[in-house]
Formats: sequence, structure tokens, C-alpha cells
Amino acid sequence: MVSKDIDLPPTNHKKIMGKLLWSYLFVFVLLFVAASCTKKEENASTNVSGETELWLVPPGKVLFKDLPKDRIPSIDDPQFIPADQSNLKPDDLVLVARIAGETRIYPVRMMDAHEIVNDNLNDQYFAITYCPRTGSGMKWNRKINGKVTEFGVSGMLYNENLMPYDRETESIWSQMKTQCVHGKLMGSFPETSILLETRFSTIKAAFPDAKVLDHTDCESGSCGIPKHGGFLKDEPVDEDTVNLPSGQQYFGVVKNSRLLLFNFKLFNEGVQLFTTNFQGASLIICGSNELHLFTAFLKNTSAGNYSYTAVQGKLPVIMKDNFGNLYDIFGEIVQGPEKGKRLEPTLAYFSRTFAWELFFNDIELYRE
Repeated sequence: MVSKDIDLPPTNHKKIMGKLLWSYLFVFVLLFVAASCTKKEENASTNVSGETELWLVPPGKVLFKDLPKDRIPSIDDPQFIPADQSNLKPDDLVLVARIAGETRIYPVRMMDAHEIVNDNLNDQYFAITYCPRTGSGMKWNRKINGKVTEFGVSGMLYNENLMPYDRETESIWSQMKTQCVHGKLMGSFPETSILLETRFSTIKAAFPDAKVLDHTDCESGSCGIPKHGGFLKDEPVDEDTVNLPSGQQYFGVVKNSRLLLFNFKLFNEGVQLFTTNFQGASLIICGSNELHLFTAFLKNTSAGNYSYTAVQGKLPVIMKDNFGNLYDIFGEIVQGPEKGKRLEPTLAYFSRTFAWELFFNDIELYRE
């Protein structure tokens, strides 16, 4: 048999390469979609009607989603009495806000029972929120997108921290993330303002005309609000943190989702003042262990070269600048050439160390 060569058509290399490229592209798209779906599933849950609900936090880490809202009742019609009529003890811890020239005191023992107070004064609407587990308190503007709402206790916890809900849209918020994490307003940030934690004796000495939240049921001991049973610890904290000691509170400044922490030992001798730069901001931190008073402001850099020093034993004044201005604990100039002006506060508050580490990956511990 004689073999015969068969003439094959010339190979179209461009056509083959094109098919290969489209195949690779198709596989890449499939992998991308799969990854996207996986991430979406991590931040989604299914409600009783079978609909998918989106969250900005992993819904599997949100505890007590099945508890009824307002199981812990907020205080929605707060009443106040003069500080000298209160039966608070000198060492009782309180949260303090300054609104339209009035100083209002919210005892921590009442906040522990109710967690949220919806308050207002002179067309300023705000909520005081307090999480007993993390020991963190904040003041939020209740006017959102032009509408005044109330905040209530959702019953949920994320990283063992309070999750308020607003009664206008029933959206769920995370206190320490300071963000709406579920619902119509998801992604929104509340406007926060300065809220101090201190002892009753400190604020009474600084502002004798202050007014104290008066809640008869709390005073009679009948506010035995049922709390969650056991608190579940979230996933173990990574070992690459600053290794904060457990069971303690630190004062923290939050900027651009990053955290600068201050150990109480820095404030052991009278009123101490520190200036530092953090996340592009010039900060003033002023505090005292003796007074249990810590606060943080943005340094005035608008004009002139301002420098600041602590003032001892002159409450409500805690610091002064090189231009002769005296500042009170809320950063307002109460004496000097710029009387009436105030320093801009920055988001800063107390929390227990486990919560700081659960909420923030980028933590810096301040060192002199």
C-alpha cells in the first residue's frame, strides 16, 4: 500500500488564541461572581418570608436578633431636677452633655437600666446611648435627613455592643461603629457631639446649676429591666494587637476608622494635657484620674501658633492657651480675648479593652 500525504488546511493561530482568551475571561468572570456572592452571603441573612436582607456587619455575629424591640424601654420623656436636689453620691458615675448653655447629667445607673434617653432642648434633638457591657456612652443627633426620630433598644448586640434602632425607619445602628448597619438608612453615620463621663462630685463642682435626670422608677428600684442572659464572646482577638490588658477601660480617640488609646496611668498627677497628631489631625487630650474626667479636642490651627497647658484646681476651667484664653471641660473659652468661642471636639469615649479590640484592627497606644 502506498501512503498518501493528506493536505491539512493551514492553522488559524489568531482564531485559536482568541478562543483561549475568551475561555480564560469566562472562567475569571465566574470566579469573580462566585467570590462576590460569597461576600454578599457573609453580609446577608434571610428573614421569615424568605427575603434576603443585607447588613454592613456579618449577620451571624449579631446576637439576639429574635428578641422583641424595646424589651428594654428607653426614656422618651426625660425629666430633670437641680443637682443639689439629687440623691446621687459624690463617686457615682454620670454622663454629661452641654446643650444650649444648660448642663444635663445622666446617671450611669439609670443608663444601665434603660440604655437610651431621647432628649431635646431648644430645638436640639439628641439621644444619649449607653452600653452597659462595653461601658461606652455617646450623644447622637436625632434629626436624620431633616426628620426627627427616636432611638430605641433593638435588643441586638454586635461585638457585645448596643445596637439602637431608629423608630422612623426601624433601621439598625451600631453604637461603636457609629453607623447604620441594616435597613433603609444603611451606611449612614449619625452626627455625634461631646459627651463626658465623670463623677457626680466633679460635674457638680464645675457646674453647680447642672440638672440631673430624675426617673422615679429608677430611684425606687423598680426599674429591674430584664437583661440578656449570658454574653457570648466573639471570635478571639488576633495576636497582632497592642495586647491590651483584659477587664479595663481605656479612653480612645476614633479617626478614620483608626483608634488612638490613652492609658489612665498617664493622668495620675492632677490635670494632665497632651498634644499629638493622629490621622492628619492635631489633637488636645486633657484629663484627670482624680476627677475621672477625660476629653479630646481638635487643636486650633486657623490662625496663630496656639499652645496649651493644663490648669489645676479651677473647675470648670481645665486648660489655657498662650493668648490668655481659659477653656472649660467642654472646650468653651469662658475667659479671655476670645470668650464664647470653643474648640471643636473629636469622637472620643471610654470603652472596655475587649470591645476596642473587637471593633478596631488598627490600634495605636499613645506613649509620651
